[in-house]
Amino acid sequence: MDKVKFTRAQLFDLVWKYPISQITKEYNVSSFGLKNACERMEIPLPRPSFLLKANFKKALVPQLSQSYKGSDAIEIEPKGYKVKIRVIAKSSPLQDLVQSIRSDRNAPLQVGDVLVDPSPVIVRTQTYYDLENRNMQNMEDFRSILNLNVSSENIPRALLFMDALIKLLAYRGHRFDKGLYNTDTVFFSNGIEIDVNLREASRRVQTANLDSSNYLPTGRFILRIGKDLTKKEWKDTRKPLENYLAAIVAELEIMAQEEKQWKDSGESKVVKKIKAVK
Repeated sequence: MDKVKFTRAQLFDLVWKYPISQITKEYNVSSFGLKNACERMEIPLPRPSFLLKANFKKALVPQLSQSYKGSDAIEIEPKGYKVKIRVIAKSSPLQDLVQSIRSDRNAPLQVGDVLVDPSPVIVRTQTYYDLENRNMQNMEDFRSILNLNVSSENIPRALLFMDALIKLLAYRGHRFDKGLYNTDTVFFSNGIEIDVNLREASRRVQTANLDSSNYLPTGRFILRIGKDLTKKEWKDTRKPLENYLAAIVAELEIMAQEEKQWKDSGESKVVKKIKAVK
């Protein structure tokens, strides 16, 4: 719906000739909008009884203030227009933590274009794939490198991303290493361990033989943390995975904290049962 436009002189003339209720009905505007417009344009309003007086004289109508410096025209929203009120959502502990990490000027939040002083596991992984290209790698080497389920052309990007993630984790006081079952694992100071897995999404393509199909890499990365019911994933979308470092680390920290609380709660229940038996 279009706004209703008045000049200062028009609006002044209307409110001193007709009741507010008649003006709002005629122009389909609210009384609040009309009075607010008059206030903004320094237009005095008559008392309700003024227009009811039979002996009303024009001489009683005041003059518009000449000191007014504002606009000579104003637009009023029509009836039925609802002002959109911005509701500020209450932030969550996760959102607060993400913001805290992002606002830390010393935090290594950028993924570089080249590896600079890479972490040991990154060096081992890079060496492994360099040797693979020359058919010189072995299984013993494989057990000490990252589990990167990505195409060979995306190994450099995966190394850059994981190196940035590992460095941010270290900055936050956590350790990244190989887990018990050759998993890529984050070790927290509270004793909690959470697995991390980086892979590349693939798409299914039907082969000439209709009974089979191939899976081709798409170039889109997916990072998963945790497992089963507690797992969380980030994917390349309009924003690449590299933009979510702070969110990933914050989620890991919250997850570790919650798992620690859950374990402590379970252990305390066991202790109580043992004491009750004794």
